[in-house]
Amino acid sequence: MVDTLRYLMNIEIFSNLSDEALNTIDKMARLILVRRGEFVFCEGDVAESFYIAISGYYRLIQHGDNGQEVIVEVFGEGDPIGLVAVLRGGKYPSSVEALKDGQLLKFAVHDLDEILSQYPSVTKQVLIEVHKRLCESHQRMRALCP
Repeated sequence: MVDTLRYLMNIEIFSNLSDEALNTIDKMARLILVRRGEFVFCEGDVAESFYIAISGYYRLIQHGDNGQEVIVEVFGEGDPIGLVAVLRGGKYPSSVEALKDGQLLKFAVHDLDEILSQYPSVTKQVLIEVHKRLCESHQRMRALCP
């Protein structure tokens, strides 16, 4: 069994929290096992949870207008998955599929709301993560331009 509390201590968005705060967040987390080929969520599903990868690799995919599958990003250990969609509300704009067996910590949207309101340092770290992903997206777009 995974010691989720120990793992949370090493997650960037929770890195500035006290032991007491980490214990509170640990109680919100649900450990889930994902098998290779299984979808964590699908494009169009209601964004009800976000995840943090403990192990395994996961691909973020979207389908173009022609139905072609495009791999947008690959996530691994420590990466938040579905965070931006949950912050935005609505539906997941992409699907996430496990590339190998792995474990995820799952947080419901109401847990994220509570975490962000109680712990301003997490809010700052989440903004940094969103900025990082935006910059990476811009870099990928530039690489596609002739």
